[in-house]
Amino acid sequence: MLAVSLSSCDNLQVGERSTLPNSSGIADEVIVVGDQAMWDGPVGEALRKVFDAPFPVTPQYEPTIKVSFVPFDKLSNLLQRHRNLFIVADLSKSTSTSDYVVENLGEEYTAKALNDPSKFFAAQNDVWARPQTVMVMFGNSQEQLIASINSKGQKIIDRIQKFDLEHKYMNALNIESVEPEITKTLKQNFGFTLQVPESFFIAKSEKDFMWIRREGDKVSMHVFIHSISLDSISFEPGNAIVLRNRFGALVESVVDTAYMISD
Repeated sequence: MLAVSLSSCDNLQVGERSTLPNSSGIADEVIVVGDQAMWDGPVGEALRKVFDAPFPVTPQYEPTIKVSFVPFDKLSNLLQRHRNLFIVADLSKSTSTSDYVVENLGEEYTAKALNDPSKFFAAQNDVWARPQTVMVMFGNSQEQLIASINSKGQKIIDRIQKFDLEHKYMNALNIESVEPEITKTLKQNFGFTLQVPESFFIAKSEKDFMWIRREGDKVSMHVFIHSISLDSISFEPGNAIVLRNRFGALVESVVDTAYMISD
C-alpha cells in the first residue's frame, strides 16, 4: 500500500527487509515506469527535461540523471530490483499504472489527495530490493503531472543523488545497513550524526556518555562518546588520561566492581 508524503509511503507493499535481493543498476540512473503514451507525450518530455539537464561543471554534456523508460506492464521481477524507480500515473485514465496506484492508495484517499497538489509525490526505500528508492508521482490530469514535475524536479534529483551518495559511503565502509536507533540517540544527546552499522548496540547511555558495542566470534569492538564542557578542561599534560579515566569508570566489566582505567 502507498501512504503518500514527500519522504515516505509507509503502507507501500514492501518485502521482508531481511529477505530482499540486492538491487541492480548504477548511481545517477533511474527507470521511469508508466504508460507508453504518457512517456511519448508532454509528461515524458517534462521528465526528460528534468533528468537530461546537463550536469554542471563537466567539460562536455552529461545528463544529471541517466533515464530510461519501461511500460508498467513490462516491469518484471528483474526490473523491479533496479535501485532507482520512478512511477508516474495519470489517474484520470484507466491504465495499468493508474489502476495500480489507485488500488494501493484506496479510492477514498485518492479522492482527498487529488485536491492537495503537495501530496502528488511519494517515496519509499527498499521496496523490492536493497538498497533501493521507489518514487511515485500521480495527478488527475497531464497538466497536474507536468506542474508537479516542474515544481518538484530538483527535489527528485536531490533525492536520487543523496540516496546514491549515502550508499556509496556505506559501500566504501563496507556497511550493509545502519542502526537507526543509535543514529537517532546520538543526534538527540550529542547533536551530531554518525552512521553506525546495525550490528552495534547501545551498551550504556547516560546524559553525556554513550558506550556502543559490537560482539563477534573473535573480535569485540567498542566506541565511547563522552561530552564535557570546554570550561571544565585544563589543557595540561596528563589531562588526557584524567579525562579518559573519568568516563572509563562508566565502562563495566564482566568482573564485579571492575572498570577501565589508564595508568
